[in-house]
Amino acid sequence: MPISSDRRRTAAPFVRGCVVVVAWVVFTGSTVSQGLITAQKNLELRCSVNQSFVNSLELLKKARQVSGILEELSARREDFLRNGDPVDLFPALYFSTTAAEFRNVLLNNPNNRMEMLEMMIVFYDSYKLNRDEFEKRGIGSVEAHWRKYYKNAAKARASKSHSTSQIVEILLDGIDAHVIDLSRAVRFVIAHRNGPTSDLKLAFDSMNAIFPRITKNVNEDIVNALKSSTLLLSTDKTFGVGSTYIVYAREKAWDLAVSGKRLRTRRPQPILAHRDDSRVYIPLDYNGSACAGNKQP
Repeated sequence: MPISSDRRRTAAPFVRGCVVVVAWVVFTGSTVSQGLITAQKNLELRCSVNQSFVNSLELLKKARQVSGILEELSARREDFLRNGDPVDLFPALYFSTTAAEFRNVLLNNPNNRMEMLEMMIVFYDSYKLNRDEFEKRGIGSVEAHWRKYYKNAAKARASKSHSTSQIVEILLDGIDAHVIDLSRAVRFVIAHRNGPTSDLKLAFDSMNAIFPRITKNVNEDIVNALKSSTLLLSTDKTFGVGSTYIVYAREKAWDLAVSGKRLRTRRPQPILAHRDDSRVYIPLDYNGSACAGNKQP
């Protein structure tokens, strides 16, 4: 039946109202949807900024822990330079390598700083634990791979005289023990990270260029501490070849760590507490310069 003109006039406002309501719903729905998208993006941005902030704080904490470790190693090195104690021969070398590695990690490895700093920390934990055990309880309490170093170093300490060959042998004993610790540290870090190891391996390999450069520092420390220029030629030869050996040994340590095979030490990775307030060895040209100290490795 045809709709009368009166009914059409009566229905018109209702229809227009419906159109307005539908349009409002569509508009507001679009606005709300856009608002939700914007809010989600803002939330993601805030989360990203917050996560970056948290990561920066954690990175700074680890950097300060390594700086504290360098303070401890520096004290051992100073003892060696002052007293010529053969037990402190290896930590004198360890200070030089760690200082150079620390600078390299902070300035040249932006994508793997966290993992490399963690590796440096747990690597040191193995040395620290065994050194403390040696001082408190003697050679029998250290891990098996460290016993030769501490046995020969303690013997040289007691004799008060050190031949060139004896000093070189002690130093190499320390390097060999330390490389065994390295496999354990690498495996620990890899087990506690996400993602492939290829980028971490690149950062690990970037350290290899350091060892030939520290030869001069180590030679000078040994000669100055033991007051013997006859050691210079021998130690220089040792580290000329020895730096190449260290690079080779590091490669083998990495391969063992990622192979899943049994490590050369059966004890789990030691985890020690570290102070995180040191700024002494954080490079001044690191981009966190506001937190930097004033000693340059």
